[in-house]
Amino acid sequence: MMDHNTWKYRFGRFFSHVFNPMVICVPLFIAIAVHQGVDIRNSASVILKVVAIATIFPMAYTIALWKWGIFDDIFITNRKQRKYFLPVILFCLGAAVYILWKEQAPRIILELMVASTLAIAVASFITLWYKISLHMTGISSLVTGFFYVYGLKALPVLFILPITAWARLTIKEHTRYEVIWGTLLGIIMTALVLGAF
Repeated sequence: MMDHNTWKYRFGRFFSHVFNPMVICVPLFIAIAVHQGVDIRNSASVILKVVAIATIFPMAYTIALWKWGIFDDIFITNRKQRKYFLPVILFCLGAAVYILWKEQAPRIILELMVASTLAIAVASFITLWYKISLHMTGISSLVTGFFYVYGLKALPVLFILPITAWARLTIKEHTRYEVIWGTLLGIIMTALVLGAF
């Protein structure tokens, strides 16, 4: 059992929260939108709708179920409890895709949201039989998309992957293989979706 009072555990927990896909997607998608020439002020209502449905609602739902004792922890480590979360997050991501499509968001932003949604959907299916890191699936999908848009300028953002992997391993939320498979799934699914469009 790991001592939760060590600096290592605290840093691991901190980075797990900061690099949660539902948190980090907001600045990454905004950076991509700016790169694509989107006027953020004129697109504020669309951005707020997508952030509310794809991040704020799922996080509030997770916190509520954790507080009510339905989830053992905020990261939904118990695979059996994920059945209460996965349909909700997939619905929210699907709704975000619909909003972006309806509002005629830049094609690359729509493609990246589709890629992230499909990666999480596949990971959700896999997690019914084998625990896979949804954190790493989501983060690697986002980082892959960011790298696709920005190219070599995105190299500093790649450091999110090893930091998040270290954090998930340090707080013992996943094994090495669960982290590796989650990472590979996010990268592959995003590359396939972006390659298909």
